[in-house]
Amino acid sequence: MKENTIFRIDNFKNVLVLGSSLNLSILYRHVQDLGLNFFVITSPDQEVEIEEKVPYKVFEKLDKHFIEFIQNRYHNNCTLFISLGSRWIFDSNIINLMGGNLVNFHCSRLPFDAGGGGFSWRILKKDRINTQLVHLVDSGIDTGPIITSYSSIFPSDCRIPQDFESYHLKSFEKFFMKFISSLIKGESFSLKHQPNYIGSYYPRLETSINSWINWCWDSDQIVDFINAFDSPYKGASTYINNIRVRIRNVQLHGGELPSHPYMSGIISRKQKGWIVISTSDKFSLIVENVEIEDGSNIIDSLYAGNRFYTDNDTLLESMTNRVKFGPNGILKETK
Repeated sequence: MKENTIFRIDNFKNVLVLGSSLNLSILYRHVQDLGLNFFVITSPDQEVEIEEKVPYKVFEKLDKHFIEFIQNRYHNNCTLFISLGSRWIFDSNIINLMGGNLVNFHCSRLPFDAGGGGFSWRILKKDRINTQLVHLVDSGIDTGPIITSYSSIFPSDCRIPQDFESYHLKSFEKFFMKFISSLIKGESFSLKHQPNYIGSYYPRLETSINSWINWCWDSDQIVDFINAFDSPYKGASTYINNIRVRIRNVQLHGGELPSHPYMSGIISRKQKGWIVISTSDKFSLIVENVEIEDGSNIIDSLYAGNRFYTDNDTLLESMTNRVKFGPNGILKETK
């Protein structure tokens, strides 16, 4: 419970997760081992992520049925309510229902990097600091007081979202369980209010809409962009020979002759299993995966002199179509 500037939970008995997480089954086992009850409320879109052994219930809306479920099963004085990738926006009525015990786990240094987009935005910004943070949920988006946090440095071999996510999940598991254990012991946390005069917000990204490469960028920017949409995503998009393709597995390369910006996107050299692509500066790209829609790698069917390109209309659409997710999946909003 929140008392002025202190957070603690008296007679802690229940952990109720709202949303989903890739390591939910691991958290479930750990929390059970500590003698607490663990339950998940998730959305229709996220139900497929929940393993069978994890107890859960699906709600499309946080309506009267949801409120009745909470009131009948969970006393807010002994329950920690946790937002993990939740598809819902929590209004003041829901926050009050949970007695000030609704918290959110976030993986950046708030108030910077509020919002969604995962590690793609972090790769684009070259942010190498891994942050585990839990804060109270208020009526804003990631704006509530910070309860506690921990920071470390991502290993140097973290390059694509899958690498960052793997390291983050292991770090998150330790941070999560340390926080739960502290609450069980009756420890209190001093709340730290976020300043409202600094910070940044970035929206969610959807690979099929937002991943189009702008070949006018310099080589380093293109490499970061391609990496930001690499595994577990399908790859950054562009066209070649009037076919939409996705590029993954890219390296910055400095072993070619300098090029002119007009050459950007041209395959300047072809080897078996990889190609060299010119950019607008003195560097080039080495690429090993150029995939069509079914995931087939067509790199061996490409030729030197072919050019990758993305037309201006497509680039404009990728930047102006803001993606949002609701309980039933993706919502596209043009702004």
